[in-house]
Amino acid sequence: MRFSEYIKDKILICLLHLLCMILLMGFFYITGYNRNAAALILIFWWIILGIWIVTGYYRRKKYFDRAEHILENVDQRYLLGELLRIIQNSGKGQLIFTSHNLYPLETLDSDSIVFTTTKNDDRYTRIRSVRATNNLRSMYLREVILGSDNDEETNVSEIAHAMRVVGKRMENISMKEETSSEVSHG
Repeated sequence: MRFSEYIKDKILICLLHLLCMILLMGFFYITGYNRNAAALILIFWWIILGIWIVTGYYRRKKYFDRAEHILENVDQRYLLGELLRIIQNSGKGQLIFTSHNLYPLETLDSDSIVFTTTKNDDRYTRIRSVRATNNLRSMYLREVILGSDNDEETNVSEIAHAMRVVGKRMENISMKEETSSEVSHG
């Protein structure tokens, strides 16, 4: 984590402080407050704000450095999910990672997970209609294997019918092969 990234994250707070300082200066001007005293107040405000931002950056950097160190040294794959559970319960901010391990899907809350896709119009997506009893790993695999889009629902009965038709055709083919092999041997 770089300081510039942290500042980008805190830009709204800094702008809010700047707006409050401008309003305070306007109030001081209207009430005829001493300019030197007003400038001293604003200088101390900036110093306190700067200390708060710098200490917050170092605390956040220390936290992410420690998490990164732990992730780099994880030997067992299941520990990733456990680590993510700890970060979800006590961490602040967001953690973006790529994983071929699906165990994190079983440990994280469904509203904490966002998937990326190759679709330009729907780049980021979430698994929808998740109940407490659903297994996110199974739902994810079903989405990937069936290739379902958000626009159309998967008709399970049509899939089952197609599987029965294919099964009957495979039986007919295997029966024809058995008959032809009996005729050629007999």
